[in-house]
Amino acid sequence: MCRAWARAARASEPIWLATVARVEGSSYRRPGARLLFSRDAVLAGALSGGCLERELVRRGPWLTRNGPVCQTIDSRFDDEDPRRGSGCHGKLDILLEPLTSDADGALAVVGRELAAERRVGLATVIESDLPGVPLGARVVRTEHALTSQLRVDSLTRRLGWVLRDALREAPFRPSYARVGGSMALVEVVEPPPHLFVFGSGADVVPLVRAGAILDWNVTVCGKPGQLGVRERFVELACLSEAPLADNVAALARCARPLAVVMSHDFAQDRAALAQLLELDVAYIGVLGPARRTERMLQEIALERGPIAPERRRRVFGPAGLALGAETSAEIALSIVAEAQATLAQSHRSSLRERGGDIHAPMALVLQGDPT
Repeated sequence: MCRAWARAARASEPIWLATVARVEGSSYRRPGARLLFSRDAVLAGALSGGCLERELVRRGPWLTRNGPVCQTIDSRFDDEDPRRGSGCHGKLDILLEPLTSDADGALAVVGRELAAERRVGLATVIESDLPGVPLGARVVRTEHALTSQLRVDSLTRRLGWVLRDALREAPFRPSYARVGGSMALVEVVEPPPHLFVFGSGADVVPLVRAGAILDWNVTVCGKPGQLGVRERFVELACLSEAPLADNVAALARCARPLAVVMSHDFAQDRAALAQLLELDVAYIGVLGPARRTERMLQEIALERGPIAPERRRRVFGPAGLALGAETSAEIALSIVAEAQATLAQSHRSSLRERGGDIHAPMALVLQGDPT
């Protein structure tokens, strides 16, 4: 979304932002989901499966002619007229705002932090009866600075404290902060996961494409001078032909790294796995049968000493969920599904078997002076 916003800003194109502020009942997306749009097109993001976007693009510019507004959309069935409503059993409050220079400044800070693979705290005012605290005003907290669009210093300080605490939590789930006569949606915006694939064979292509569909950053680590490799991944991923140590160092600088080892060469895969085990990588997928991965781990332990259980648990070999995958595309699907579940710390089960709500409820933070 940051890239789409930057392109539209360079073209001096009027653009609007829609943010899910509150949800009552069920919804396709949760608070914090965003949609960027122009007068006639969706530029990035989504708030639904498609049922809301067209209406927001059509009516958004008119609704925000006097500034940001919070629009309520009710998708529940109407008891008096069951033909009305989509049947999603949810009511959404959506913050609609034209992107002004002030908003652009806050979003630019967020964009820079994400490009540098750093988390950023973001508080967006979704309810206010205070002068100097308009809807859509933002406070942005990075590791080193606090940026505020508010003209009330005390509110800026309090939201800054909330964001400081939020950045200390990993993972952090969106919540609300009620401060004085205002309510803010509090988020920690994470850089996209960065998938490093150690291998550059033809079966890597579907995995790279799957990562791109999820808007992950993807780096393919291959041998220098291999025939056809550059053509294979052009416009799909960043191709690195650097030494293994350099690729591992690049991975270590990422905020949310993932790794899949699949060169189909035992010695190369073992060398990559040995270095990856030294890093805090949430997911290390190893292609091939379990006995192959186990042999690698045994040899690494003999060479480097015992592998701590918490590091061993990050290794997924064979890589992928049990989806009955056979083709390279199916295997890619099973791998990205397993990696996503690991990132989200989600139990790997069918949603229909869980019962209850899919999403966790939002928390409300009552923020006062710190003790």
